[in-house]
Amino acid sequence: MHAMTDRKNAIIGLGHPRCGTGFTANTLIAGGIKVGHERMKQDGIVSWLSASEYTETPWGNGHHRPILPSDLVFCTARSFLSAIPSVIAENRIPASFDFRRKVLKDYSGVDLGDEADVPRNEINIAVAGMALWYEMCLDKNPRFVFRVDHPEDDKLFQTFLGIDISREKSVPRNSRPRLKSGIRFEIKDLEMLSIRWARKCMEVMIRLGYLDDAKTLALFLR
Repeated sequence: MHAMTDRKNAIIGLGHPRCGTGFTANTLIAGGIKVGHERMKQDGIVSWLSASEYTETPWGNGHHRPILPSDLVFCTARSFLSAIPSVIAENRIPASFDFRRKVLKDYSGVDLGDEADVPRNEINIAVAGMALWYEMCLDKNPRFVFRVDHPEDDKLFQTFLGIDISREKSVPRNSRPRLKSGIRFEIKDLEMLSIRWARKCMEVMIRLGYLDDAKTLALFLR
């Protein structure tokens, strides 16, 4: 069994809240890899918080050091279009939203809470935040993108870590459906997106491998 004890070569899984980091961590744990979700363990960590490299985080423990060239870095992703309701719910949690707002302002100069940067509706804020956060993740040159909603990506971990991935129902999903209770989103609601953030979102979707999402979004730019 593959085991990592040298933190200088830690497994670092990046991502965005409500987009599969919990599922990915639990799947790796089921495969015998000692990673933590939002906490550094013997082999590494899978956490959206790690993308910021901030040592003070709302919960968990980030991972308290910069990502090193020797680290085994990958990015966990989920379809933006399916994630929007979950991300809207996450954005209603002040500790989570305020942290990401600060990180992204430092990273990009964009303030998710400023109407001059992002129009004040929850879909724009969710999409802008996902696009910028994933852009930040991709800037860290992950070795691959693991799309949690694409089972064909499971084989990436076979090459990367030498383990077989199992999607058994017993693997916890951390979906917390009650968070998004009452939130309604339909594809036609993408009409509310500003041109700026629709284009940025398409660009990042393509980089993550969600070409169908990008094609759907393109219909609203005509």
